[in-house]
Amino acid sequence: MPKRVPRTRYFNIAVPCRHRKTRPRIDGVLKDWQKKYLLPDMVAVDGRNAFADFYLAWNEAGIYLAMDVKGKANPITVEENQFWTADCLEVWFDMRDARAMHHASRYCHQFVFLPPAGSKGKPLVRQVDITRGPGKGQMHEPDGVSAAFKKTDSGYALEAAISAEALHGFDPVEHPRLGFTYHINDTHLGAQYWSVDKRFRFMDNPSMWGTVVLSE
Repeated sequence: MPKRVPRTRYFNIAVPCRHRKTRPRIDGVLKDWQKKYLLPDMVAVDGRNAFADFYLAWNEAGIYLAMDVKGKANPITVEENQFWTADCLEVWFDMRDARAMHHASRYCHQFVFLPPAGSKGKPLVRQVDITRGPGKGQMHEPDGVSAAFKKTDSGYALEAAISAEALHGFDPVEHPRLGFTYHINDTHLGAQYWSVDKRFRFMDNPSMWGTVVLSE
């Protein structure tokens, strides 16, 4: 059957990413994430219901993100070697927002966050090498990235800080527009994405990502 094109492909997504004066405390408690850091729910445009709130912020020291997954009843499952088959969060950044490019450059970064199986402990953080072309690249533990997890009454929260040193090409003054997308996979709730789903092989194609504009 032909793929149904998501409605989000008919326009370019560009939203502000708000500045934070101080680094959030990375502990999995999201009380200090104000609504102004919340990214718009793009799956609603495609007629689907979101199961997670996703937050994004920045300052000169790096980029910060958080997600609040709601309605998860089954236990968390993790497959470290095939992370995309179980519970995980993947995020992509393009420090140059090269929307005309159909392949990842050295300014593109993919990070994977795996919540702890059994709902206790720290999440695993991995970086995927996507600069060598299509397919799954090599994974390694990145320097300068920290993350925390917290079980909640309705699901779980995950919070992370990615330092400027871990983001090659991060330059908020000269390049305030960043290519960005995320994909949340949940074994119970399904998938939530910001641009298109994985049927469209967006993982190494920045032209299919959205844009966040570093702003005050």
